[in-house]
Amino acid sequence: MAGSAELARRPEAFYRFLMQYLDRELGSSSLNMSDSGRSQGLVDGMQGIDFVSIIQYATSKSKLSTSRALTVDLAYDQRWSKKDSTTPSIRFGEVLRYALCKEAPLRAWNDTSKAYEAVIQRKIATSLPSLLSLSCCCAGKHADPLGLKLWQQEDKQNWLPESIEVTIETDRSITVKELVTTEDGKEQWQKFQQKLPLPASMFESIKNEDSHNLPMTKTYRLEAVISFVRSGSSSSETGHHVLHVRVPLNLES
Repeated sequence: MAGSAELARRPEAFYRFLMQYLDRELGSSSLNMSDSGRSQGLVDGMQGIDFVSIIQYATSKSKLSTSRALTVDLAYDQRWSKKDSTTPSIRFGEVLRYALCKEAPLRAWNDTSKAYEAVIQRKIATSLPSLLSLSCCCAGKHADPLGLKLWQQEDKQNWLPESIEVTIETDRSITVKELVTTEDGKEQWQKFQQKLPLPASMFESIKNEDSHNLPMTKTYRLEAVISFVRSGSSSSETGHHVLHVRVPLNLES
């Protein structure tokens, strides 16, 4: 429950609870059937996103599983912490691309060898929602310090872009573009992409309703941001939340 979460993460916890509750309660009156025959509630149909998780073992066949989420947790590649001052700063689009197609080394139990092994786990988005809900995962006591550092970095451009474009390519790799303003005031798309280090055959056992529509592209505009402002020292958890919301077009005048 939101009340049991630390102060910095309470709006996030409440939002997750609210979306799950609304999806469950509205499901019976607004139930839709997806192309694959899966029932979808109103919230799930609007912002649900599919993921496939792949654990690659060195001594046996890879293990695949699927999941679906209403919110995407941003992830931060620890290799970014080794960048020096001579390399370009990490942009938001690069963080989002990594979160939608991330990999992490870990140790996992192998039923074949009956032992723990060093493996590579990958979690890859296989569909795109109409509404993209993001959790920055850099607030609170247990936040990723690298994530907080990236959000606080100084940059001539706004680090959080107003517009992004996400594409799932035919080979399941993820491409993210963010709209940036150059020093001469012009807008241009900055692209972040990386070839997927997996063969296409890896996905043959995964049936996804959108796979026949690849490549798939969605464009998103920033509508709202909730931030936590600390009071006192940087290690203090006291503070308050601020909500920034885009003014509707019919009210801008």
